[in-house]
Amino acid sequence: MGFRNNAYAKVWKSEDKGNYSVVELSTSKKNKQTDQYETDFSSKFVRFIGKAHVDISDGARIKLTEVEVTNSYNKETKQAYTNFLVYGFENADGQQNNPQIKNASSEISDQFMKIPDGDIEELPFQ
Repeated sequence: MGFRNNAYAKVWKSEDKGNYSVVELSTSKKNKQTDQYETDFSSKFVRFIGKAHVDISDGARIKLTEVEVTNSYNKETKQAYTNFLVYGFENADGQQNNPQIKNASSEISDQFMKIPDGDIEELPFQ
């Protein structure tokens, strides 16, 4: 499966760096011939940014929902870099990584469409 949107990953270790976290994680896929899971991506340097940074925890099993891979080249050192970035994820059980945001947005959407009890002619649209 690799590092991509909708891939499932295991977080082994995370380190808070202030505005982001550096995370060690891996993904795996099932080998159909051996019926065993094999690691297909592993890195100690995945950055979790924004809402993903807030709720990451060691040992979590997650589903990557917003990821980006970028490359850069430093002419002075003649070295290429690949950056793995995560902006959003869900817990493997299907919950969003920030339940407070989820609850706030569902409260707003519930209030938005509430129609008061009473006569239909009192409504502002007809």
